[in-house]
Amino acid sequence: MIGEAEAAAKEAAGAAEATVLEKKAEAWKQYGDAAMVQMVMEKMPELAANMAAPLANTKEMVFVSNDGSSASTLTNDVSKMLSQLPATVQGLTGVDVRQLVRDKVGQSRDAARE
Repeated sequence: MIGEAEAAAKEAAGAAEATVLEKKAEAWKQYGDAAMVQMVMEKMPELAANMAAPLANTKEMVFVSNDGSSASTLTNDVSKMLSQLPATVQGLTGVDVRQLVRDKVGQSRDAARE
């Protein structure tokens, strides 16, 4: 009896998950690129946080430099990594985030002119 209840619960959970996936698939079909842009943009902060996470675990940093630029070099390196996110996303997903944003800005400008 307990086994049957567990099986029924698993079946119900699986059916619910399938329904959610079907609805997501329908949304992707309906919204196409807009849904992809939204998903990618929502994940960008998470990607940036994961890239910076190792620095959060650092208790102490010692910079050695002849010209005093080591701290600014670290800042530049972090900025460079973040600036490479759009290219990384494009490489992983095929989605050109920069172009999608340009297209969206262009649409907004066109709509404002009308």
